[in-house]
Amino acid sequence: MSQYAYNSYYGDYQIPRYKVSTEPVSEPITLAEAKDHLRIDSTDEDTYITELISVSRRMAEEFLNRSFFTQTRVLY
Repeated sequence: MSQYAYNSYYGDYQIPRYKVSTEPVSEPITLAEAKDHLRIDSTDEDTYITELISVSRRMAEEFLNRSFFTQTRVLY
């Protein structure tokens, strides 16, 4: 899931489509911080929680049309 496309419309104006070719190196919160907040001690859900962190960041970036961290985007 290292590449995703974004396309949004605001009235008659279309925001350019782009792909993220280089994802950020880190996420806004660590797995340990998320597990501490959720009060989870086991490692059973680590992959799922890590994916939720990543997806949440992407959704927030798309909604705000801003990048939280340095990343490479390719317009098309």
